[in-house]
Amino acid sequence: MYRIGHPVSQKCATFSGSLRILSAIYRRGFLCDLKLCRRRCRIDSTPKIPYPDWQNEYQAALLELDREKLAYRINSAETAIFRRMQEIAENAGHDAERQAIQDALAGLRVLKRDSLGFPDWEKK
Repeated sequence: MYRIGHPVSQKCATFSGSLRILSAIYRRGFLCDLKLCRRRCRIDSTPKIPYPDWQNEYQAALLELDREKLAYRINSAETAIFRRMQEIAENAGHDAERQAIQDALAGLRVLKRDSLGFPDWEKK
């Protein structure tokens, strides 16, 4: 797992995958500049996806560059996340996964807004 820079205005996140994928996510503007971040983000190299039930779909959405396929990827990621949320809804615990889901949904909202022209629902 790679410890990566945080999405804008959020805490640092973890990421599983190759450095090539990490670089692609950074180029899309979802991460802080690891060199400039005051939170001292760092990279660990333990490749493991902690929540494969939905994180594979989420990563596919983040990495999709084809605008026409992106809507499908985002929908697939949201579906996988919501299925997992239903599975863990009745169970206590899963706090780390719930936080990861919250972060992923925020990332998908940004992706939909910036890449697909969705409105900014968090604007005040």
